[in-house]
Amino acid sequence: MSVESGGTLTVESDLNAADDNLVLHSGSTVSVGGTLRGLDVVDAGCAVEAGHVIGNLLVNGCFSTGSADGVIEGDLQLTDQGTLDICATNTLTITGDVVFDGELNVLFDEFEVPEYGDFVQIFEIQGSVSGAFNSVTPIAAAGLEWDMSELYTTGKLHVIPEPATITLMGLSAGLVFMYRRATAHRS
Repeated sequence: MSVESGGTLTVESDLNAADDNLVLHSGSTVSVGGTLRGLDVVDAGCAVEAGHVIGNLLVNGCFSTGSADGVIEGDLQLTDQGTLDICATNTLTITGDVVFDGELNVLFDEFEVPEYGDFVQIFEIQGSVSGAFNSVTPIAAAGLEWDMSELYTTGKLHVIPEPATITLMGLSAGLVFMYRRATAHRS
């Protein structure tokens, strides 16, 4: 079975890519509603959406769990050309080891806007973790950024003020304190 450039294959049940001799050409998309087995490599220019993968997966293209939580029963390796698309409301569980590189896209619903103090649980990783993403997008709302200090250990991204915002908040608090102190002595 071959998915030509620009083509889309949608399978609502399970797909065994090895048994079906699945060949993905650059620009093709495969969406699997059930379990995906036997697809070892997602090539550059290809997109694969599957909520449940059995086997090790090397991602040079784009991999997404779709609109649900996902499970990879095996290892995951994301190359510098690879992209991982994860909905902010979903978690990807990986039972094996993980090598991160490339790009992480955190996808939000149309009306979802991350606010200070929010966090998203992106991963639950049962094996070892190495590497790091080249970028995490989108950037949180204006004046905020992602705290990625727990991303590679607990799988969480936290929304925090960007350094310039923290500095401005500190200066503002200091000015308010000085003003209150100066006006308190006049009474």
